[in-house]
Amino acid sequence: MKLIRLIAIIMIVSACGQNQTASKAEIDEFDFLNQVLRDTSIVKRKIEEPFVVSDVANLPPPMREGREIDFVSQKLSEPDTIFLREQFRKMKNFTTDSLEAYGFTICKVSELRIKMNTDSLWNYIIDKYNGGYYSINRPIFNKAFNKAYINFGYKCGDYCGYSSSYIIKKENGKWVIEELLGFWES
Repeated sequence: MKLIRLIAIIMIVSACGQNQTASKAEIDEFDFLNQVLRDTSIVKRKIEEPFVVSDVANLPPPMREGREIDFVSQKLSEPDTIFLREQFRKMKNFTTDSLEAYGFTICKVSELRIKMNTDSLWNYIIDKYNGGYYSINRPIFNKAFNKAYINFGYKCGDYCGYSSSYIIKKENGKWVIEELLGFWES
């Protein structure tokens, strides 16, 4: 009987530890974004520029979801596509508002789009934020959380900006570019 209780306690403690790990990974998502966005070797920007980030990701996905999951699975060396698919599903509701705690200025693009037409929107953004804003999609991690797929860009108008997709890996405690997957500029 004592053995059964001991096994039950071990299973409960083990399950709780797994939940804490998953929660920590969610919390670390914004630490990761802070580190990556502040690294000028990854995000090509001048240090003195104000760092304005859109509250919502408004970058198109590089490819259709099914193909993208297989592609990212291969690039992250992550065979668990269900794990990746769950992260992609969360991407739809992703906001960057939590980056404000790291000193980023958040441009409320989602609200401005409702209030303004396109020309007014860009005139307002250019005047208020000195040119434009960065946009970032939710990063997709492998299960070890030592590699990530990330898509970010800079928008300065309807036909002005760029976007890049990367595989980034943690090396000696620092996130570094492993591979540039795609780039467009307008």
